[in-house]
Amino acid sequence: LRTAASTLIASPAFVSTPSSASVADDSSILAGRLYAEANSLRRPTFSLTLPDLVYDDKFAGTWDVTSRTLNISAPCGIALFGGQRNFDKASSEIGDASQDLIYRSRFIPGPGGGIIADREYNVRQIAASSMGPSAVLSMSTDRLPNELTLALRPGKANGTLFNVDMLTTGRKYEKSEDGSQYYDEIGRNVFETVAE
Repeated sequence: LRTAASTLIASPAFVSTPSSASVADDSSILAGRLYAEANSLRRPTFSLTLPDLVYDDKFAGTWDVTSRTLNISAPCGIALFGGQRNFDKASSEIGDASQDLIYRSRFIPGPGGGIIADREYNVRQIAASSMGPSAVLSMSTDRLPNELTLALRPGKANGTLFNVDMLTTGRKYEKSEDGSQYYDEIGRNVFETVAE
């Protein structure tokens, strides 16, 4: 993502700015999780203490996003990754621009002020890009920002219907002395096959 003022570096759970983002001091929990793979695989030491993540005003609006696979790991084992075939396929996509996920992401004014992620819009966009334009059949948003429930029928799943509960279990924000900002939201996604 690029604006006239800065570059935003995004992974599923982290965003930092300015473009010359550097590793924050050793006291930064989020910088440690971002820059050290071993730390990113450990259970975070923070919990759900923030009601939502509030972003800088410059995040407001709709952004074009390109997501590229840079690394694959299976900390719970290959079997839980979906088997060796799925792991090998995912590994073959590392750094491959032809496999980029391209979607839009939106940040909106929050009910308590500030700018927040439009979770419903963003989940629909990511699902459409990765699973097909009509993959999301329904979505329950009445417990946002901590829980989102949806029914999915991915385009390549041969008609299989899934219920998915996306539960946020931790949230943290840090700002380092150099102006870098770190946002982290940890969650648990529970998938249930409803019909095949």
